[in-house]
Amino acid sequence: MTLQQIECFLKVADSGNFHQAAQQLYLSQPTLSRQISSLESELGVLLFSREKKSITLTDVGKSLYPYFEKLYQSHTTIEKQIHSVIDSYSKHLVIGLQENQVFDDRMDNVLQKYREGNPKDQIFIRSLDVKADHDALLDRSVDCLVYLSTTLPNSPWMDSFALYDDQMCLAIPASHPNAKIPSISYEEIKTKFGDLPLRMINISSFETPLHNELQGLLDDFGADRPYFLTGSEASITTFYLSVEHGLCSAIVNSRCLLSKNDKVRMIPITHLKSGTRHFADCTLRLGWNRSNHNPSLKRYLALMREEFADTAEEDEEKRKGPES
Repeated sequence: MTLQQIECFLKVADSGNFHQAAQQLYLSQPTLSRQISSLESELGVLLFSREKKSITLTDVGKSLYPYFEKLYQSHTTIEKQIHSVIDSYSKHLVIGLQENQVFDDRMDNVLQKYREGNPKDQIFIRSLDVKADHDALLDRSVDCLVYLSTTLPNSPWMDSFALYDDQMCLAIPASHPNAKIPSISYEEIKTKFGDLPLRMINISSFETPLHNELQGLLDDFGADRPYFLTGSEASITTFYLSVEHGLCSAIVNSRCLLSKNDKVRMIPITHLKSGTRHFADCTLRLGWNRSNHNPSLKRYLALMREEFADTAEEDEEKRKGPES
């Protein structure tokens, strides 16, 4: 019996719905179902009665619920206490960077300033696949993460602030006849660059948060869906090489690694609404787990907030919304 199995049981019992519980746990529904089935097999009892339109606890499930709840709460409390003790002694900072993003000069200046003030701290920069960054923040294998806002939705356990205002672009080979157009809408991609396949990394294996974000992006294309990269092709390196050598186009943010490639042209993407163009905006953000009390992280965040004060403060005001 694992803590994840117990957490899955409690979420399904509280919500009475596998789909809703999976979203709350940031799991795919099949993963959640496997966790419940595994727990039932281990205990040798059925915990839920699965009707066509409802999920309810069986009698034995109702009897076990308070014990599972107490066990989960006890484990969570002790785990937090352990992490708090470890964090108070930490001299270790791991900065995550989505593998398609750039660690620029301003970020490097902050890093050098941190090293000067904390010469005994061990610092690491870890490149993360976009499919792994959510879990890396959640399990705190990285202390913070530089990421694109469209790839990682807000979570109750996570906090963040903006580093740069950014925008989505269509990346195409610079040698293409239409490469010099100033902007392009989603609706125009097929007509202007129909000779190039529009490729994206396959989202079918992504867990719920990222899957939902990317699915929303795909819906903008209607019937003209992009070609998905799968298996060994589904890596950022392979992806970028394909654009560079004229094999496809791709949708990326303007500050990503492809922007540094002279063989690639980045065309800002706009939405066509009421005959006017609105840029497809996004932000490059720094995020961290709220429960991470690593003092090295706190010092690093303070320096980053100081360096990116204007953007961070403006972003905070936007997220608060207008005052009532």
